[in-house]
Amino acid sequence: MDAPIQAQSRSSCSSFPTVYGDEFKISVQNKFNDAQITTPEYSRSATKHVLLVAEEAIIPFTELHARGILESMHEYAPMCGGDRGARYVSCAILSCDSEEHLVALASDWFKLLLWPFKKAYMGQRPPASSDPAPTFEQGGPASFEAELYRRQGGTCAVLRLVDDRYWKKENEIDTGLITAAHILRRSILTCDDPDDARKTDMWVSTLDILKNFADIPDETIKSFDTMVDDPRNGMLLEASMHDRFNHFAWCLVETDARGMFSVKWLTGRPYGIYKAYKRDTAVFTAHSPTPRTDASTPTPTPTSVVPPNPDPLFLRIHGAIAHILCATGAADYIDKIFDRFDPKGNAVLSNGAGFLDLRLSLIDAGCSSHQLPPEPRGWGTQSQRPRPLSPNI
Repeated sequence: MDAPIQAQSRSSCSSFPTVYGDEFKISVQNKFNDAQITTPEYSRSATKHVLLVAEEAIIPFTELHARGILESMHEYAPMCGGDRGARYVSCAILSCDSEEHLVALASDWFKLLLWPFKKAYMGQRPPASSDPAPTFEQGGPASFEAELYRRQGGTCAVLRLVDDRYWKKENEIDTGLITAAHILRRSILTCDDPDDARKTDMWVSTLDILKNFADIPDETIKSFDTMVDDPRNGMLLEASMHDRFNHFAWCLVETDARGMFSVKWLTGRPYGIYKAYKRDTAVFTAHSPTPRTDASTPTPTPTSVVPPNPDPLFLRIHGAIAHILCATGAADYIDKIFDRFDPKGNAVLSNGAGFLDLRLSLIDAGCSSHQLPPEPRGWGTQSQRPRPLSPNI
């Protein structure tokens, strides 16, 4: 029998309902390790259990439906975490014995997983055709972009367009601006400010949820800091496709064929240039068009060592998060929040911005907890606090 779990508060987000803490993680782990209950049994129970949350229930201080977050996490966990990911999400849901706790769990998954993911892909400077092409240093350490060019021959993995900064424009070859895309962004895989206890605490929580949701091996977790700019975490994409990838408008879904991924659009209709080519699979092998010979564009140095293809796990993680963000409306909601602030993160609050919007945005702008606005009147009263979980969960 699990011990009761008390609702917790975090110093940086003290007004947000939360169940995520050591006691909650122990409760989930105990359920997860119970070999007498199969994952399908847990999953069926979790599907029914989320119905405790009223359809109209909203995560406090947001416009997001709590049940939608819970159901989407439950639906798409197998996409990246397989049986173990599905089991983890089901056990987390079943560790909440009331609507209040389920809403708090949805709040945790929003602020500790979906928000950091969406934020990590925002604010990147759009590539320009005037940007220099990557250089290939003979005998020296290759850059992230150069390694991807070496693997894919300067070709977009989806559209098969070739970078015209490197290759001659030939009648049978379509060219375009090709850019290097990270599958998982740096702020997800590494803590950007390890000296900041608040940021470190939230990043560790994000990583813990992600590890269990996606069933990431311990050795992969330990190597995250070196994997950020590894070719297994990247691919070459045409510039507009790269932009849409960062907005979670499309993703790559693993097929039955090893190393083959299909292109899936999540925004209802394909974007711009994609419609002209209608490619439905991604290819990561190198092409061999004719190199340019003008002095302004260096020719890639041939090498017998071909960089590895993208890690399927990283593509599965991006795909699952993309599905959840789009299915719940969280992607559009977070975009709306950031539209209220200038690109430098300064608070320029427009009319109607919610309390969570303000606090999260100020936290991301670097404010400490004592600089945040006070809690709204009425929140934190006994009637509104999530009740402790009963001993009989």
